[in-house]
Amino acid sequence: MTKLHYIVIILGSGLFIAGLPYGIGWLVGWLFMVLLRLNREKILNRIIDVKNFSVSSYVAYLFGVIVWIALPLLVSFMIPEYINPLAIFGAYFADRILMFITNYFG
Repeated sequence: MTKLHYIVIILGSGLFIAGLPYGIGWLVGWLFMVLLRLNREKILNRIIDVKNFSVSSYVAYLFGVIVWIALPLLVSFMIPEYINPLAIFGAYFADRILMFITNYFG
């Protein structure tokens, strides 16, 4: 993660001013994206090995990522008074935009 990621996370934490569910949603979204980012390389290095490549393990990895991303959104739709789903989506979207910007200009 770059310094720009940390700046966006901290600035987005200002959503606590708009309301506690927005701030919690923002932080939960970033927590799940950071954990995914930290573990993605380790998992992919094991799965995408030229000698031991398996399509089924790669599909299982993709399914796991989808479940990992969907889990906080599903929970937030069940308890929107505590965790705002739009704030979680905003964190996901901000992470993807930042990844695009840092890869394009980096």
